[in-house]
Amino acid sequence: MNLRLPASPTKEGSSDDRSGSLSAPVLDRLLTLREVCVLTSLSKTSIYNKVNDGSFPAQIPLGPNRVGWSAHDIAQWRQRCRQAKRYPAKARGSIVPGHAA
Repeated sequence: MNLRLPASPTKEGSSDDRSGSLSAPVLDRLLTLREVCVLTSLSKTSIYNKVNDGSFPAQIPLGPNRVGWSAHDIAQWRQRCRQAKRYPAKARGSIVPGHAA
């Protein structure tokens, strides 16, 4: 299963325009639990545990037995994870050894 998140839309739905203003509402794709598992490499149990402790985006109820996740929210979560791995000391709020505070 090859899943890709859509590019972040900007003005008039173009992902190339960097003006930052939206002229029309942009619809966010909803992801299924299976898609979220594939994109995050997390199990269903891990996803729900992280939702419950506030460290993962909450699901959106779609019906009595159906939920979805905002593709935008999942993309932001993945970006925060990449940032935390790139700058682990900053992400944890600790002081980097050898650097003045």
